[in-house]
Amino acid sequence: MIFKILAFFLIFQTAQARQFIFDQSLEQVYSPFDTGFSGLSQFYKNLKNWAPLVSVNSRPLDKLLYDLDGPGNILFLGVAMNQKYNQQILKALDDFLKRGGGVLVSVEHDDLFKNAQFQNSFIQKYGITAVKEKAVAKENSWRDSIWPLCYSPFFKLEDVRVYLPAPLNIEGDAKPLLYLKNPYKKEYNLVGAYKKVGKGILVVLGDVEIFWNMNPDTGVRAGKNLIFIKKLVNLLAPESNKKSYPKFKKILSNKKKVLFYQSGKGSGPDVSLSGLSKFARYLNIQGYNIEIKSEVQDFLQYDLVVISTPLETVKNIPKLVKAKKILLISDGMSNILSYHLDFTKILKNDLGLSFSTSDYANPANGILKYWGHKFFKGSLISRERNHFFSTKGAIYRATFVEKTDKGPTGKSLWSVSPKVVSPMNSFVPASDDGSNGEPFKLNLNQQYKEDFPVAMYWNNLLALGDLEILSNQFFGKTQSGQFLSKFSNWLKNSL
Repeated sequence: MIFKILAFFLIFQTAQARQFIFDQSLEQVYSPFDTGFSGLSQFYKNLKNWAPLVSVNSRPLDKLLYDLDGPGNILFLGVAMNQKYNQQILKALDDFLKRGGGVLVSVEHDDLFKNAQFQNSFIQKYGITAVKEKAVAKENSWRDSIWPLCYSPFFKLEDVRVYLPAPLNIEGDAKPLLYLKNPYKKEYNLVGAYKKVGKGILVVLGDVEIFWNMNPDTGVRAGKNLIFIKKLVNLLAPESNKKSYPKFKKILSNKKKVLFYQSGKGSGPDVSLSGLSKFARYLNIQGYNIEIKSEVQDFLQYDLVVISTPLETVKNIPKLVKAKKILLISDGMSNILSYHLDFTKILKNDLGLSFSTSDYANPANGILKYWGHKFFKGSLISRERNHFFSTKGAIYRATFVEKTDKGPTGKSLWSVSPKVVSPMNSFVPASDDGSNGEPFKLNLNQQYKEDFPVAMYWNNLLALGDLEILSNQFFGKTQSGQFLSKFSNWLKNSL
């Protein structure tokens, strides 16, 4: 019966608002659902104010692009390790731009992860080239030298701060967008550029840390970075007033209710690729009325409370944990501060950053701790060579549940073998070309021998470490259907 219902969602379509898509199909390293130091969760939360739909793509990129209209859609091509665009993707990107799509490309300095080679294979056609060097400023302090102050004549904006950026060269119709204010080398002063392509526009930034969480004085929140980024978004796609949530059927004859609790400002039942609107509609078809709220006092009125990828502390947790049923969803993250103690010392002592490691905790763990467990602060990476986050369609940048304290151990609903995946908490390349067979340096003290529980359940809690399995992009696929069958049994107390 479940699979018959799921067939409906394969043809379900909804009119779309302005949409910002983080591509993850080429194993891009940084995620918008990551609250870590190098995560993009602060960027995500601000984007939600500018673009109603913000999501992650894990499908083959060429297939995604041919399903998208051009105008109103922005594709973010972030840093990927040792990857290449094939000809099908390059053609799809060109067609997408010519149809009116917006593409934002970020590049790492010194060809880190071989990312400059990767992005140049796409952007050079449009007269923009990332130089395999670093652009630094002529300043008195090391911090101000490697994190140079920039200005944008195009936006008439100063006090933009980037972090050890890659310099860019432009030719033809490509235009400058962002300059270093006081470059050490004049030929390395350009770090942002754009080019109109057909009805669309391509923007290239020689920096990715401008989008990082970092701390309140650096990264995405430094100076006028957010103003600059908002102007980029408006340049790449027109504003839209369309709503992101679909309408759900009101079932007057039934008092069963599901709450999508948005207090943590994570993903919700919107129509984006990472949204849960198809999952919400599935519950609606099952007879549940759907409510979407961020302020709630009485959780006991709901048969199920869904909290998905919270990016900040969830309100009213002591009351929330007493709800009849809770579905708590997290996703793969990172913890670069755990990689090496010296790295944290450099950030604090040499660069003068003020922060606590608790600033980068996974907010979902503020709920899960009541059951004596936590989501691992990292991601499961595939043991398949150069296939980091997905395992033949089974998981996509997932995390897993592990025990932290006394209390009843949950039962595994879905697990993955350590023969298939490894846990990874900081994305530091093992070698420039991955020639040693491992893409990342594994820096974990704990050795894992048992299966990793991606989903674990108790009587009134189901903790799921993979957003994609219920997201609109993969809802209705085989793995999703299998999970939903077990989820439905748990919801009915029949597991």
